[in-house]
Amino acid sequence: MLKINKYILLAFFLNLTSCDFVTFEKPVEEIPISGKYFSLKEDNIEIFLPKYYKKYSLQEYKNNILSIEDSISKQYELSRFNRLKYAKGNVYFLKDLSENTDVSVKIMDYFPFTKSDSSKLLGILSLKCNEETKGVNRSCTKIKAGYSGNAGTKVFMAKYKIESPFEIYYSTFYAITKNYKSFIISFRSTNDVDYNKYIEKIKVK
Repeated sequence: MLKINKYILLAFFLNLTSCDFVTFEKPVEEIPISGKYFSLKEDNIEIFLPKYYKKYSLQEYKNNILSIEDSISKQYELSRFNRLKYAKGNVYFLKDLSENTDVSVKIMDYFPFTKSDSSKLLGILSLKCNEETKGVNRSCTKIKAGYSGNAGTKVFMAKYKIESPFEIYYSTFYAITKNYKSFIISFRSTNDVDYNKYIEKIKVK
């Protein structure tokens, strides 16, 4: 049985409309990408992102939320922040300097999931997605979902287009198990970006 806190997962993204999966395939020719590693010291994990990202303390990130002028958006973000902060496992926040993209990393209990488990994850999230959109005036359209796994690393990915009266952005979610550790990374951006190449470079000690 897949042991994942469904409310924490829902804090990262809202809705899944189908269970269609694709398998990640590495390009025949690898194109080098520039960036740098950001250390999540308490959990011995290093994530690779473009150089123009900045890691925030929990208080700094909360202060950014409190500065949001729209009351509905502020309440939505504050609720998400509190769920991630107070649930079991460390949480880390990063943003690019233009603040067009933010990244959340939530440490979870170890779960060596399979492709079948990923399908169950879609089902869990689908049960609760509608209630997550009530009262916040948002809609969510799934773009794609995928799974990749070998003996040492498992990755589940899903991408969505999120629309509200105020903005349109893309939410890309990764559940990762590597070296007996499990964690969830969520990218939220005004741009439709493929983050797979950055996920491949994550170091877990």
